[in-house]
Amino acid sequence: MSESVKELISGRVRTEGLKRKFEESARSRWNGRGLKEIFGEELMPRQLSVRFLEAINVLSKQVEDSEEARELLLAARDYRL
Repeated sequence: MSESVKELISGRVRTEGLKRKFEESARSRWNGRGLKEIFGEELMPRQLSVRFLEAINVLSKQVEDSEEARELLLAARDYRL
């Protein structure tokens, strides 16, 4: 049982590290502004998942302007609704 707990903890540590890495990468590309500041409360999930941050990381590599990225996320959200 202690091995499974260790694996769970190390998995969470890796996940949190990835989250920080992806968020920092996007922040550095978009003039150091935080994701909540860029996208606002309506586009941010309650809990940041690795999948969401991976998508933001890819978007930050493809789109130089954070306002354009915000518009793309709004359009994608509206399309899903």
